Amino acid sequence: MNKHIGSSFDEEGVREESHAPSLLTEIRTSDMPAVYQRFADVVRDRIWARRVEKIEEEIKRHRFLKTYLCAENEIAFSLNRCRELIERGAVDAVANQSDLYAAISFAAQSLSMIDMATPVEAKRLCKRVAGDDRSKGKDF
Repeated sequence: MNKHIGSSFDEEGVREESHAPSLLTEIRTSDMPAVYQRFADVVRDRIWARRVEKIEEEIKRHRFLKTYLCAENEIAFSLNRCRELIERGAVDAVANQSDLYAAISFAAQSLSMIDMATPVEAKRLCKRVAGDDRSKGKDF
């Protein structure tokens, strides 16, 4: 099954170049593992794994915050789920879980913006996507 959530990636997960740079708006579900892997390589997947660990610790101390914290950090939890599936070798499972679509779309659009940016802008964007507080407030 190859549903669209929209694509310009080849079989190896490399973004196919068009004549004019534009924001990626579509990827195929079959592209999801490659998109995630490239995003993890560019932004570093341990960042959201640590974030999820911290949130889970906070939930243990304050159970009443679980719904709120999970909703506010949905992308981090979904990216962490992708990481776990891929680490277990369940690469195809990434494409078959619709609850991961928002996180993969975020990853694809972030990569698209990084690809269109200058090297300085790309570095800043990577830091911002990773949640680096030092990057906030700086102009792109």
